[in-house]
Parts: sequence; C-alpha cells; structure tokens
Amino acid sequence: MTIAVLAVVQSSAQKRVYTIAGGGVQDGVAPSSGILTSPRFAAYDSASNLYVADYYA
Repeated sequence: MTIAVLAVVQSSAQKRVYTIAGGGVQDGVAPSSGILTSPRFAAYDSASNLYVADYYA
C-alpha cells in the first residue's frame, strides 16, 4: 500500500495541492518519491514547513 502526503498551499488566487512524499521508490531519490510506511503525525512550523513523523517497523 502506498500513502501519499499532500499539502494544500493557500493563495489569494487559488489553492494548490502538491505531493510532497510517497510513491514507493528506493533510497537516494527525491523526497517526493519516497515511501511513507506508517505516517503518525504531521505539523507545520512557524515558517510553514511541513514535518511528518513516519513509523517504520
């Protein structure tokens, strides 16, 4: 099962959705192509950076 994490970026003109992680590829590739096994938590910091806690068993 592949899980993708999406971020919604708000602007005055329109809303955009970006895939920022997920896809099922190997190490050494762009973060947008990485696998999230069991994402447990997501939060934004004061600079609007998104952090995702992923649990891998």
